[in-house]
Amino acid sequence: MDKPTTSPEKPEESFAHRVLYDPFQRLHDELDRIIHDYAPKVNATFSWHGRSPGKHSVPVNLVEHDDVFELLADVPGVSLDAVDVRLSNRSLVLCYSRNALPDGEFHLHEWETGDFYRSLELPGEVDASKIVATLKDGVLRLLLPKSKNVRKREHVIKVCGE
Repeated sequence: MDKPTTSPEKPEESFAHRVLYDPFQRLHDELDRIIHDYAPKVNATFSWHGRSPGKHSVPVNLVEHDDVFELLADVPGVSLDAVDVRLSNRSLVLCYSRNALPDGEFHLHEWETGDFYRSLELPGEVDASKIVATLKDGVLRLLLPKSKNVRKREHVIKVCGE
């Protein structure tokens, strides 16, 4: 397979280029798939990304703003009643299940089904009574207002001469 010709406006480091032409990327992807498929069968556990034995990890983004932490989680194809979010002190736990598969003969099956789990330690205390959670277009959005004692405050410091 010949490499595509690219113009200066389109660098070869595109996602498609890495997937099609980078053997190390393909090796990385294949090893991830093998570990994902094999580990539950031997009760192997891996601790990265807040993963729990026999459960898939939930990809998240956690962003800190002045007054709030914002957590975005991928939950495609999941209904509101299937999502369980819990906060204990600064530990946030997110769980859901996705098991529905269409009937028929699969020619390609890449959607993960089963139980999904993510646990993470928030970088500061939050006011649990003011948390807002919404689910739209397969994205769970949590707004976690910071407790007043962890909000960033600007202090003007007077500088004196000697």
